[in-house]
Amino acid sequence: MKLTLRGFLVLCAALLAGCHSTPLNDAVKLDGTEFPILGPYQVITVTPFSLGPKAPPSPGLGQQLAESVGSTLRAQFSSFFPTIRVGQPLGQDNEMVVSGLIEAFNPQPGNLKLDGQMRLQDASDGEDLAFGTFTELRKNAGLVAPANEVELVSQTGAAIAFNLARAKGWRPAGTP
Repeated sequence: MKLTLRGFLVLCAALLAGCHSTPLNDAVKLDGTEFPILGPYQVITVTPFSLGPKAPPSPGLGQQLAESVGSTLRAQFSSFFPTIRVGQPLGQDNEMVVSGLIEAFNPQPGNLKLDGQMRLQDASDGEDLAFGTFTELRKNAGLVAPANEVELVSQTGAAIAFNLARAKGWRPAGTP
């Protein structure tokens, strides 16, 4: 059967009509079993975490948590992320943005609580890459109960950084 140019174009149009633009990946829930592919991201920007409507006012908490994530990444995982920033995204093609929402916070000893969600996005197009709750991220990192508010914020930041490094390809000692 002879395929004419017109027939070929109609066939191509029909095939393309069935396709639609979708994100490269569905956002991955960081629960310790699956991680997104973060290979192309060379710049990581951690934005200050927002306070949710149910979180008590705590000036500077969102910035403190962002700084904790950034400092842990710089200190322990800089070989995986060549450029680590805390602040507003640049919107570059190779940039990943870490943001989040603090939903609950209690700094009282004996009843410490810092709950919320972390989200990873592609800076150039806003595509969601991954998300996870602070509780899941601390559990994945194997962190023990903190003794005070400073440890709680520090551990939560470290847990976020740990999970980002895992997603970028780092494996803790003793894991396959």
